[in-house]
Amino acid sequence: MSLEPLVSLVQQTPASVLTKDALVLVHLIALAVGIGTVLRTDLAILRGLRRPFTHADFDCVARAHHTISRALWVLWFSGLALFFLKTGGDPSEASAKLMAKLATVSFLTVTAMIFSDVGLPILRAQVGQPLVALSLRHRCALAILAGLSVGGWSTSLILGGAATTQTAEWSGLAVLMACTHGCSVTCALTAACIVPLLFGQSAAIGGNNVEPMRPRHPTQDSVIRIDRAA
Repeated sequence: MSLEPLVSLVQQTPASVLTKDALVLVHLIALAVGIGTVLRTDLAILRGLRRPFTHADFDCVARAHHTISRALWVLWFSGLALFFLKTGGDPSEASAKLMAKLATVSFLTVTAMIFSDVGLPILRAQVGQPLVALSLRHRCALAILAGLSVGGWSTSLILGGAATTQTAEWSGLAVLMACTHGCSVTCALTAACIVPLLFGQSAAIGGNNVEPMRPRHPTQDSVIRIDRAA
């Protein structure tokens, strides 16, 4: 099979277009890594609510948080590079969608920083006890962070994939961002409040013979975290 058609296509394509395509590809990969890690972490934590939270579980969440942080760095690099390619560094030339993307990634970054300072210490202190036995204050804190993270990554996915956002005005995109974040946080807080009622007192005596959280694909070492935004 000859590679001449592909080589010819690359040679005929302007360097600026090739650069943009490469940055978009890197941006999408980082987005997929971030969303996948967030969802896998949240699901793993939900599966292990009733048993004692182990050191291995905490290490998994910490590694996942580190993976998400690196994904955010890649999003910042590729996103800013695309911003300068499209606008020449002039904010007045940026579309509403582009500004919404920058706002979303900024919000995810702040959420990730707060999780590092608030969420991880809460989880570290809970080692040896079931997560469902956390105090209401701590459950709500983790739920808010998880909701903000899921909302932020969901908004990023919508902004990157929905064609209707191409020509949308800032007011419409702001409503979209508020709805995705608000719905995610509301669902997370509701779950944080009703989980102890569903599991009852049996959570406090969870067995110690349950294996720690692991990703569904045992060949992968990186596990997952409860937040984010992100």
